Amino acid sequence: MQVADHARELAKHTHLDIATITGGVAYMNHAEVFSENQDIVVATTGRLLQYIKEENSIAERLKR
Repeated sequence: MQVADHARELAKHTHLDIATITGGVAYMNHAEVFSENQDIVVATTGRLLQYIKEENSIAERLKR
């Protein structure tokens, strides 16, 4: 995903953790992303909305 690739390039000399969440990958494969403290999460709209609807605690931890 281009956005995530560019974010990683910009953050390579920092301590920022960047995760990517997309459709086409098993839902549970992304569970670890939300169990860790990610600084930036790059996600497709549909998959992010799915997580927010199904995992209430995720919505509470997201910031703009």
